[in-house]
Amino acid sequence: MVKTAMTDATRSSDSTKETTKEAYLTGEVTKPAEKDTKFKTWRSENSMIITWLINLMEPALGKPFMFLLSTKDVWDTIRETYLDLENWSQIFELKTKLWQSKQGD
Repeated sequence: MVKTAMTDATRSSDSTKETTKEAYLTGEVTKPAEKDTKFKTWRSENSMIITWLINLMEPALGKPFMFLLSTKDVWDTIRETYLDLENWSQIFELKTKLWQSKQGD
């Protein structure tokens, strides 16, 4: 859910901008030294993407992520916390049972 929303949020007619934003998630864009001329841009974009990610969540769920310093840290922590690929089959099975019970009513 978060990845889909994040991808949609970064879409633009300029594909370079989309790639840049996604590069923050993957860690391809890293924090430059504070004296580097790119630091201000990094800080601004990093903060913006973190804000997007947190705003996509329920407020209570987003609070613990507010204190992480990089987009990659936030993204990785979200994935570790909420992504459980082993449960996809159980989720599908439960949704199917729910749908079937509604169809029979």
